[in-house]
Amino acid sequence: MQIGFRYGSLVEDYYTGFRLQCEGWKGIFCNPERPAFFGDVPINLADALNQQKRWSIGLLEVGFSKHSPATFGVRSKGILMGLGYAQLAFWAIWSIPITTYAFLPQLALLNRVSIFPKVCYSFLLRIKQSFFQGKKKKKKESSISDMNLESRSN
Repeated sequence: MQIGFRYGSLVEDYYTGFRLQCEGWKGIFCNPERPAFFGDVPINLADALNQQKRWSIGLLEVGFSKHSPATFGVRSKGILMGLGYAQLAFWAIWSIPITTYAFLPQLALLNRVSIFPKVCYSFLLRIKQSFFQGKKKKKKESSISDMNLESRSN
């Protein structure tokens, strides 16, 4: 039986926690009054970007390894726990659509290209006319029936 951190990944804390959960260990939340240790944070943008890059690479390594949360995790912990870990492991892939959606509107605006589909206005006008004509017909019918009731009562 192996005890301790699981090395071989840039995100050994994630990998260790994931593997321990898969082996049947239970996790609890520990919040002591006095902090057990103090963390270290990046102090400038270059360090923060480097840390994000390291985490992205490490999580993708775990995601594409033989202990992938999408396959190994689902088999050992069930679908919800496995997919929860897999969502974090494949988090870095979201940078592709987010970057695309961040730059596409600006590029389209600079090149004067519409990114929205052309709308068939005749179709929308027909819907509008049929909607409002239906209301007018109902209004005319109700006023005619009101007149009939008034004439009967006299």
